[in-house]
Amino acid sequence: ADRSRTPPRAELVWTGPNTGHPTARRTLQVMNEMLRRPTEEVLIVGYSIFLKGELAQKFINRLGTLSSNGVTVNFIVDRRYRGWGPNGEEGHSIREIMEAWPTNTRRPSVYSWLSDDDETSKLHAKLLLADNRDLLVTSANLSGGGLETNLELGIRVQGEVARNCGELFRNLIKSNFFQR
Repeated sequence: ADRSRTPPRAELVWTGPNTGHPTARRTLQVMNEMLRRPTEEVLIVGYSIFLKGELAQKFINRLGTLSSNGVTVNFIVDRRYRGWGPNGEEGHSIREIMEAWPTNTRRPSVYSWLSDDDETSKLHAKLLLADNRDLLVTSANLSGGGLETNLELGIRVQGEVARNCGELFRNLIKSNFFQR
């Protein structure tokens, strides 16, 4: 009853020029803030993951530190994603995660989705969920462009909606919809 009377907290998140709305917070700033205090689990769902560059490496290093401190880090990606260029190979995002992951830290679990029913279907969701209480849903890929130079928009939500999102993805993993 108490939860139904308390609306979820939400805020606007933005990648783009500083001339945006004064209440829109920067995507990377919000993501880093969300990773300050998780104690149980971090879930990242993404389509295109490019972890090159200093900011992306700092972000992935933070995830490695959290993982080594006992926080479960899970990624869900589309294994068919090939990256940019004519020589892209299936599984680009999976390789990016594993190659960029800091050494001497506990490895993340990486799950993937592949629709055999329709080759044009994609896992196109992009989100960061910390401890099933703090959720960022965004158009930004986990890439330099998505975090720094593109025009991207997202919403950060805390509370019941975040818990529901965590439950949704846990159920999909348990049912083997997403596979390791």
